[in-house]
Amino acid sequence: MKKYIQRIYGGIAIQDTGPEFNFNIDNISSDVIYLQKDVSGTFNEDGVEYVYAYEYNPNSSQADRKLVRTFLKNVTEDDEDIYEFVENGVFMLDKYHRLEEFGAIVTTYSTNRPSLTEVMHDYFAQYCTHNFISFKLLKKAYKDVQFDQAKAKDALIAEGRTEIEANREVKRAAKKFEKLKETDELFEMKKFLPRAIRSSFSNFLKFRSEEEKEIYLSLQGVNVLIYDDFLTSGATVKEIIRYLKSFNENNTLTVFVLVKQH
Repeated sequence: MKKYIQRIYGGIAIQDTGPEFNFNIDNISSDVIYLQKDVSGTFNEDGVEYVYAYEYNPNSSQADRKLVRTFLKNVTEDDEDIYEFVENGVFMLDKYHRLEEFGAIVTTYSTNRPSLTEVMHDYFAQYCTHNFISFKLLKKAYKDVQFDQAKAKDALIAEGRTEIEANREVKRAAKKFEKLKETDELFEMKKFLPRAIRSSFSNFLKFRSEEEKEIYLSLQGVNVLIYDDFLTSGATVKEIIRYLKSFNENNTLTVFVLVKQH
């Protein structure tokens, strides 16, 4: 692993032509997203350590944030800057946890090629131990997913909704969910708003095969890295954690997200 650079410049700013990478200077007044020592770091949630690299500028508008997210979600292989963007983020993770510590890495399968998680995987494959095991969890069909309406209501009220408003939002989400269960479509978290509702879905991930599940079951006392590109509601990452713990409580889980949004 390349030695961590103490001062990393990097961010994304909105120019006249749209979002552009900026690796020369940090401009906190204009960068919508940036990586530097005083904003990147760790936090703990439900006994699991999270490490994040980039964070949105708190002064940036929601419109600019959406523009940058769309920009990053539509990377192409010709856009060489995305590799530097990801590599700088991986350096930040290595500051807190040497990548050689991890014996397994886990994410969700992406149909986009290339995707941020695919680029992240390439760096982990290069810098983690040569014999680490990679798992990519698949989404289940809606008919196999569980939706806890009481939990959704509580989450909405905790965000400041009135009971009447919360009931209305939950009813709307439940109606949409039941309709989707009649299809063969795979679960998509982004179809459900507001975001507070997303934490109420569970059982929407699975290993790609029984063989892969057996391999994970065989791991004992292993440091496992869960990684994702964006952390918004955190519902997908929490489901990965819940799912992995249901098979094996003896592994140490660490989460790495490239961009922290909340």
